[in-house]
Amino acid sequence: MKNLFLFCIILVFGFYKSQIGINTPIPKATLDVEGKAASSNTADGFIPPRLTGDQLKAKDNVYSTNQTGSIVYVTAATNSPSAKTINVTAIGYYYFDGAIWKSLVTPGSGGTVVGYSALVYGNSVPWTVDNTITTFDISQGSGNLASWRTNNTTLTVPANQGGTYIISYTAGLLINGSVPNTYSFMAYPAKNGTQIGNRSTTAVPGGSTNYSNETVSNTWSVIVDLVPGDQIQMRGFTYLASGTPTSFRVVRLSLEKVN
Repeated sequence: MKNLFLFCIILVFGFYKSQIGINTPIPKATLDVEGKAASSNTADGFIPPRLTGDQLKAKDNVYSTNQTGSIVYVTAATNSPSAKTINVTAIGYYYFDGAIWKSLVTPGSGGTVVGYSALVYGNSVPWTVDNTITTFDISQGSGNLASWRTNNTTLTVPANQGGTYIISYTAGLLINGSVPNTYSFMAYPAKNGTQIGNRSTTAVPGGSTNYSNETVSNTWSVIVDLVPGDQIQMRGFTYLASGTPTSFRVVRLSLEKVN
């Protein structure tokens, strides 16, 4: 009741004065909150709504252009992103631009981030045979990077988009059944058919392990120079596979353009 009464006072005062001040009698903006610098027993700050990425995804239908500018704090990344939450890949602050959620913090890379393309991901691609390169599907996801998609497996750098990029990705290998011996799962991005940088490698533990729809994942980043017309694909393979792996999948793929 006390909180409701206080809210009503603030609301009425806001209608009357058009500017609201908290801890200050002279607000200098629509809402002016002054910290209690003299009090070491008071925690200052503004806490926005907090929820997980999956909880935010569940609210997709209630966010439209009317909610443009909304800010939330995500406490855990979404496990299976939707078109609106495709960028919700880490803990932190996000704002809604009227179509998708975007991070309020631009990741540093040793240079200045001058452009960012939203994430894409893909459908599962069947594993066929050991030590054979498979090109992964990247047909899912929307945003700027999706406009680079020329088919289900290929991104092509558009005109005027050449430059130095950080390519970041997470790829997975789905496993079912027993794995008698440990083996390797490798993934990497390719430019015009050639591997970029080092392959990321993950060991699939063998022995008495019996897997049931379990995913072993690789996460990696690499810096590359791209020019218009360059084609980017995600690829991977197993080495000395034991048992029968089920499928590959790109969980997330992003590109950051840097100076």
